[in-house]
Amino acid sequence: MAEKRKAKRLNHSDEVEITIFADGKRFPKEKIVHNLSKDISLLGARIKADTYLPINSFIKAEIKLKATHPTITIVGQVKWIKSIKNENCYEAGVEFVSTPKDIIKNLNDYIKWLESLDNKDGKD
Repeated sequence: MAEKRKAKRLNHSDEVEITIFADGKRFPKEKIVHNLSKDISLLGARIKADTYLPINSFIKAEIKLKATHPTITIVGQVKWIKSIKNENCYEAGVEFVSTPKDIIKNLNDYIKWLESLDNKDGKD
């Protein structure tokens, strides 16, 4: 099967706090916690969640990046979801939408930092 991704994804985990849009405009008060991004790119992420995220729903994700990189808040749309057997959780593909330039810059800097770590690990 041909690769459909438009941006390289890095296989690193970061904590994510998710809120599902209530009606496409407002966020409900409760947040879904205990989530991890499993890989991330400038355009999206694969998120492991303990709650089902409906396909085509919009979410607000607060991704707690490692090291000195700031937490980013980003809006995304769930493109696919699958159940992970024996773990009672789900993995969802989330495409980022309407991402502000400052968030793209922070995310790009973070991805470059992760790539530099991968390069160092590969050389040792």
